[in-house]
Amino acid sequence: MTDVILVHPKVVLLSDLVSLPISLISISRLLDAEGYKIKIIDQRVNSNWKKELIKELKKNPVCVGISTMTGNSILSGLTASKLVKENSDVPVVWGGPHPSILPQLTLENEYVDIVCEGEGEVTFYELAKTLEKDKSLSGVKGIWYKENGNIKRNEKRSFVDLNTLPDPPYNILDIKNYKNTSWQISEYTINIETSRGCPHRCAYCYNPNLYPFWRALKPERVVELLKKLVDKYKIGSFLFHDDNFFVNQKRTNEIMEGILREGLDIVMGFQGMRVDTLYQMKKSELDLLYKAGCKYFNFGLETGSPRILKLIEKGTTLKQAYSINKRLAKYPDIKPHYNFMSGFPTETIEEMFMTMNMTVKLKRENPNAQIPIIFLFIPWPKTKIYDLALQYGFVPPKSLEEWGYIEWGSISKDCHKFRPWLTEDFIKMYKKLLLTHQLVYYPAIAKFTNFIIKILTGLYGPIAKFRYRHKFYRFMPEMILAEYIDNIIRPRESRCSFTR
Repeated sequence: MTDVILVHPKVVLLSDLVSLPISLISISRLLDAEGYKIKIIDQRVNSNWKKELIKELKKNPVCVGISTMTGNSILSGLTASKLVKENSDVPVVWGGPHPSILPQLTLENEYVDIVCEGEGEVTFYELAKTLEKDKSLSGVKGIWYKENGNIKRNEKRSFVDLNTLPDPPYNILDIKNYKNTSWQISEYTINIETSRGCPHRCAYCYNPNLYPFWRALKPERVVELLKKLVDKYKIGSFLFHDDNFFVNQKRTNEIMEGILREGLDIVMGFQGMRVDTLYQMKKSELDLLYKAGCKYFNFGLETGSPRILKLIEKGTTLKQAYSINKRLAKYPDIKPHYNFMSGFPTETIEEMFMTMNMTVKLKRENPNAQIPIIFLFIPWPKTKIYDLALQYGFVPPKSLEEWGYIEWGSISKDCHKFRPWLTEDFIKMYKKLLLTHQLVYYPAIAKFTNFIIKILTGLYGPIAKFRYRHKFYRFMPEMILAEYIDNIIRPRESRCSFTR
């Protein structure tokens, strides 16, 4: 019998590298500890997910949970929700960043019955128990729900102490279906979360609203969890999924010392790292990280424009970024992964080129630097820069489905609708830079599934590098190639066009 079904929506992927659905594993902790049977259906790795979902619905589960981000995962989530409604009376529960930011708008959709706002470990546990006993939902903190056609909001739930939760039940899915998404160190990588939240207040980030303060597992608990995972799964590759792992340097040092003390032969990557943090880190502390197995850092550099850095309240400088990049070049086994965004309100084409020039310089000064894509800015609700976007004409989507058509890394036909401050000239240049940049850097990082994409990117590589180095973007017939690739990799319901 399946007591709870959890669905991870499909997202647009350029490669076959898929990370563990860590959010679904995390909210399963308390239910799994009590013996509930949890079925995770991951649209990203299961081509027959519809048949499997219908099959599991016949077992009359307590509910179906779906976790989504802003963007096209919403559309995939709605497809699953609609399927549930067409084949059962099972309640559909949505959670994750987007429903937590816009719970009422999410709940207004006919295929969503309940929204878990914020952290879901305790909330989803209590919700499932309440639904199982067919009791009133009025006493479950942290949820929004429908009752007699009206939307109800319960009291917010306090933030959980991570140290009180049992370990994530990785056993509820087949880990071999998942491969790392951001770094090429080991074939299989386990995602692990050891802290939550971030003390910084970047103007574009939802963290200050959802997780306004930093909480962390104790160092000994982290080392114990790593040891258990190494012993049970024989996998020595971990990606720390924390928003900001390095808030407390003393804690970081104790974890690394514990790894060495236990003799754990592992490699590690870290999603949450800031350039100002590494800039201030002592050489002995970085050496300790390297000795313990650190091979990868994920940095949010965001832009090459000093003015935009101040606008988004990043709290870092270009000097710090270039300094840490050179510093990491001295560790040949460490691959710094740099994320950038473009298209902020008031950003000029010249400032976009500052970002492109920065990527070239970073790569020149550190050949191990990875810069897979320059994302297009999304105005997240309840962020500081969201208000600026409104001032520049942004009209928020009116429905859950409409939010699903906003994409990070490409220009859709609705681009002006979602980002009205972008000029035609800016959009045209961004398309050219995006295409060139992706085909210069991405093939070296991702493992493309489609053999046609492999061939085309291989053939185009030298041309892309020439354009990139010489800033030559006139006469680009290869934009036809971009359209073709876009049609291959994107779900039909969320396809966009690089060309107009």
